[in-house]
Amino acid sequence: MSIVLPLTNQDAHTQARIVAICRRQRGVIHHEQLVAAGLGPSGITHRVRALTLFEVAPRVYSLSPVITDDALRAAMVLSVPRRTILSHWSAAELLEMADRPSAFHHVTTMGHARSRPGLVVHRTRIELPARRVRGLPVTEPDRVLLDLAADVRGRPLERIVAETLFRRLLTEEDVRAATHAYPGHPGARNLTLIDPDAARNRRTESPLEEEALTKLDTLGLPPFVCQYDVFGQSGRRYRADFFWRDYGVLLETDGRSAHQRREDFEKDRDRDNDLLAVGLRTMRVTRRQLRARTFAPQLRATLGV
Repeated sequence: MSIVLPLTNQDAHTQARIVAICRRQRGVIHHEQLVAAGLGPSGITHRVRALTLFEVAPRVYSLSPVITDDALRAAMVLSVPRRTILSHWSAAELLEMADRPSAFHHVTTMGHARSRPGLVVHRTRIELPARRVRGLPVTEPDRVLLDLAADVRGRPLERIVAETLFRRLLTEEDVRAATHAYPGHPGARNLTLIDPDAARNRRTESPLEEEALTKLDTLGLPPFVCQYDVFGQSGRRYRADFFWRDYGVLLETDGRSAHQRREDFEKDRDRDNDLLAVGLRTMRVTRRQLRARTFAPQLRATLGV
């Protein structure tokens, strides 16, 4: 059991400064900031041993052994030399452009640092424009797209572009201009192969919808759009998973967990009838039905093609 001694006036002022810095930085503080606040190296070591200060990244500390995800992100930035910002998959996650595919955090720095377990460090010779997201420095969306395009291409990259457009982080023109803003970037070629106008109409919201889109792309069907707003006779607005505008046909993917309750079943039928009243027909498929050999001919017959 640790013994807590009464604080002197100087100790109290030091602690107040430390707490104030932590509040500004999502709950974490760098070694140099602790020293500037009045806590010497021996004092830092003493607090770590007394379990009143916890090292959460190299030379970065927290006042609590349990920290938030944002505190960990802030710690990763502070642990790398100055002029460092969250980038790549970490930036995409914060901007809600894409999920981080692994436990690794990503930062970009103009300083000298190496990657380490849990952190990927990228180097840059130019100072990158950044924005603040939840108080954290993050690369701008156009640069994030290029950075991710160096890692992924094709449909995975198209999904990221679609989400970026949906969240209004960039316009279609911004996406096209991104490659010109950073000439020679290794992700430029992959990004130029993505049509942002097409990507906007191919946004999916679930793994089942993504599987359905992959299937539809192989069937040679007339053009369709994803996540399209339609209106029923009641005037209510609904969002179609897939919609053939020229044929008045919707395709809805039904995941089992989303439709187990009877009230959900009834709601779906009310929606289908409301749309049918204005001439819009709905075809519903589960994952099992999507994978069945009967799916393609049934959909073609519904479309009349």
